Amino acid sequence: MYSNIGAKSEIKRLTDFFIQKREEELLVEQFSEISIDKGNSHEFPSDFQYSNQVSLILPDWPQRFQNSEFKAYFKKSLEEHLPAQFKYNIFYLDVNKISLFEDTFFNWLETKKAYNYDQADIYSLQLIQLLKGFKQG
Repeated sequence: MYSNIGAKSEIKRLTDFFIQKREEELLVEQFSEISIDKGNSHEFPSDFQYSNQVSLILPDWPQRFQNSEFKAYFKKSLEEHLPAQFKYNIFYLDVNKISLFEDTFFNWLETKKAYNYDQADIYSLQLIQLLKGFKQG
């Protein structure tokens, strides 16, 4: 089965199966069942508390974001200007992490604009998991 011949045989078997189902005019839901993996990568974290929170994603490579005095001033300014009911998180990310975040964020944004809510929900979950995995600054 783990050979080119085995793979070609399996592809042929599956193709024939779906051709037969199409000829029978069956919907996919009538002959298949989608099972969702119950692992934690497919569900919202139980400690999800991003309501009334602002997450600031900033690069860690500019010199000003490496300066502890500037970071303290920035944090103080946030506390003065954000409404009292809002919490905030600051994430200083390297190039790779920002790139990953941006890709996911812009995919989420495009699916929201296209009213593709199922896909947007998946990207929302990915964004939440990314934020939970980032170290706060």
